[in-house]
Amino acid sequence: MAPSIAGGGWAIAAAAAAARGGLRKFASAQNRLSLLRQEALDDAVKLIVSRCTEVESGARNVDHILTRTLLPEISKEFLAKMANGEGINKVHVSVGSQGGFQYKIV
Repeated sequence: MAPSIAGGGWAIAAAAAAARGGLRKFASAQNRLSLLRQEALDDAVKLIVSRCTEVESGARNVDHILTRTLLPEISKEFLAKMANGEGINKVHVSVGSQGGFQYKIV
């Protein structure tokens, strides 16, 4: 699925750079998020970019997706594990077959 963003190639590149930077920033801050393969990072970036449809708000859309989708979903998984007394070492993020984020917590 090719991203379709108003503004063309430069807007897609900017959104991809913002998404890649945001994912890496979060991963290094948490020291638990793992995008094990370059392919997993690329897939996550493509998913984020595909959700950015307006050139005027590209970076804001990326931040919104990370802070209002990715982080809350991971937090929910963390809380469920903690409630069951399970430890959390790493979170592997990928894109699932349904086209959404998929998390594996180990």
